[in-house]
Amino acid sequence: MKILVGYTHTAGGGDAVRLGVRLARALDATLELVMVLTSERGALVPRDAGYTQHVRTAAESWLAEAAGTVPDDVRVGTHVEQADSAAGGLLSASRRLGTTLIVVGGRERTGSVANSLLHASRVPVAVAPTTAGGAGGGTPAEAPLTRVTAAVGLRPGAEEVMRAAAAAAARTGTDLRVLSLVPLDAKDPAAPEAAATANEHAERVRGFLEAAAPEVAVTDVAVATGRGIEDAVRRAEWQPGDLVVVGSSRLASRGRIFLGSTAGKMLRALPVPLVIVPRETELTFDDEETTA
Repeated sequence: MKILVGYTHTAGGGDAVRLGVRLARALDATLELVMVLTSERGALVPRDAGYTQHVRTAAESWLAEAAGTVPDDVRVGTHVEQADSAAGGLLSASRRLGTTLIVVGGRERTGSVANSLLHASRVPVAVAPTTAGGAGGGTPAEAPLTRVTAAVGLRPGAEEVMRAAAAAAARTGTDLRVLSLVPLDAKDPAAPEAAATANEHAERVRGFLEAAAPEVAVTDVAVATGRGIEDAVRRAEWQPGDLVVVGSSRLASRGRIFLGSTAGKMLRALPVPLVIVPRETELTFDDEETTA
């Protein structure tokens, strides 16, 4: 398995590399650090071969420096990609290298690169938390993965998310938790009917996972509560070794990612990494991406 890390010579790039290392260790994967040289209207700016070579040399040097921070027990490669846009370059590199997961840095959570990836990628995209500040103060850089949380509600696609989370938990040998977002869809989350619906949903979730992934133990089905999704995320219990898995919006084409409003709000509030999975795709975290 290969994991692509979208690297920038910034603090956010460091966040991405650190998450990439944690995932590579958990998944026994190779890291492919990719830095994209962007162009404008199809041409590097300025149009000077010497300057272009200078930029490429600098990028190679920064990548070598980043690769030097990767522990010896993790396999790593470096690549410079030239493209019209950073997101386009990362997607092209993912296809060329056959990577099954793309990682971007926490400080770029709402940036144009992450936004483009989270509306176009054919493979899951993992977004790192910041290592300092943010909700919950960020995640310790070296914390090993210990638990996968599937965040689901009643909308179509919940079963895909739970299967993907179960596959991730099985592949990494970690615990599996489900965070039920059902109460947040109710007109009055505090009403007895909302609580009853949430409890029924929790039981259905347990039954589904017992049948679909009997080899994975569900440690908890937590029910989200709060004045909205961001408040509920901040109120939820998180551990340093958590990884959250969410699905794509119903607007997504089959096999592609489209960041929905709920996932977008979670992204802003979560103190732990978030993985967004493509719609209607059976994920194993093993298969290489097709180059077709």
